[in-house]
Amino acid sequence: MATSDAVRRHYERRGRNDPCKATRTTSPSYGVRQGSNFVKTTLINYACHIAPTNRKGTVRVLDVGCGKGGDLQKWWRNSAKRIVEYEGFDVSETRVDSAQARYERMRGPPRMIAHADFFTADMVDVPYDGANTSIVSVMFALHYGVPDAESATRLIQGFASTIRAGGCVIGTIVSIERLCERLRSGRGGWTNALCTTRCEEWPMTDDDMREYATRRYGLRYTFSLEGALDACPEYNIPSIFFETLQCETGCDMLRMPFSQWLDSQEMQRTTPVHVCTKMCPDAPYDTASREVLALYDVFVLSARSVGTY
Repeated sequence: MATSDAVRRHYERRGRNDPCKATRTTSPSYGVRQGSNFVKTTLINYACHIAPTNRKGTVRVLDVGCGKGGDLQKWWRNSAKRIVEYEGFDVSETRVDSAQARYERMRGPPRMIAHADFFTADMVDVPYDGANTSIVSVMFALHYGVPDAESATRLIQGFASTIRAGGCVIGTIVSIERLCERLRSGRGGWTNALCTTRCEEWPMTDDDMREYATRRYGLRYTFSLEGALDACPEYNIPSIFFETLQCETGCDMLRMPFSQWLDSQEMQRTTPVHVCTKMCPDAPYDTASREVLALYDVFVLSARSVGTY
């Protein structure tokens, strides 16, 4: 089963109506956006250090769920190696067109990204081609692309081909354990000043929630974020997804909450201060923004050790 039509329609609509940059800085969810950008900046920098060049001696990046190309600058500025080939994939044709236009505006020396192409595709249909891929990036997208076990199997096969060839897979993911805790306290829904999430399968037993967190696919919930998402459908990623991937590849895995990731000394040492200041300026990290960001984890999967380097 591919990414739902509801997700595609949502991002097509948002792609046509997204606010301009000047307006985004006054959005109530600006703190969430900037916190997310900070996490992605450090994660991209980390991946560029641990990922090998491919068999051609170059770096190839697949950005799955690339949106409007918002991470292009992060790859461009933070890469420890020259990225010769970047390919961005998204379910929304409107957002893919915006990403292509953004890249065209970026072209010119110095270019860490020598060439970039953008395609409209579901994440299960991306040509992962592990032998030539150094890094697969899945930022804030995995929860859209795995509505069932069949989709999970196809993605695992694609990710595994990259890892077996020595590459790595990085991304962000909703912690279903923490989400279910909030849903339970709110009787199937959770709301703060910025965010609203509703579970369509409530009520659930504690056993059901444990199953969705560990082994069962198919938990659908909606997620709204002020100025960014309007009751967009998302799906749980149970821990068995990553366990299966590790079992098939023997890879090393790092997974931790955003706060733990950002507090780690490894990340602070390897992300230059000027990079963080340039890419992620100070933002109003109010309580509501922190509550939203606390729902997410980062993950890194690699054949190499993913600790310090």
